[in-house]
Amino acid sequence: MKRAETLRIGLACTPVNSKTVRSITDVTILLIQAILQATSSKTSDENSLRAFIFRMIRCSSLTLSHLLCASIYLLRLNQTRPTVSIMHNGKQLFLSALILSHKFLDDTTKSTRFWSRCSGLPIPEIIQIEWEMFRLLEFNLNVSSIAFEKWAALMTA
Repeated sequence: MKRAETLRIGLACTPVNSKTVRSITDVTILLIQAILQATSSKTSDENSLRAFIFRMIRCSSLTLSHLLCASIYLLRLNQTRPTVSIMHNGKQLFLSALILSHKFLDDTTKSTRFWSRCSGLPIPEIIQIEWEMFRLLEFNLNVSSIAFEKWAALMTA
């Protein structure tokens, strides 16, 4: 087994700890703020966004792999600087990246109803933001093992 595969398998089972969560959350918030400023000149309140991210982590039993993958999707989005988006706040951006990371990493994923109860957003909105994020990522959810390993090393250092 390759080292990257071992790291990924190990991280898939690794529950998130508070230090790692804070680190990834800080970077995620910076990425979301940059994306929102580039697309709409709006920003999300950092404290409410942080509380939302922590709530989603507690509610959804995330692993480190889910958080890392979601943050990679946000990094990609920040690099492409999309000009049109229906997503107008950080909660929508984070949730859509998180849902797609679940779908990419897990064979069995949580339902839209689950995400609605967990996030407080209505089901039609969740479907819409998930589709929009998928489109903005150009329908490419693949994360290479090398990219994942580098990002994981950077974020968990």
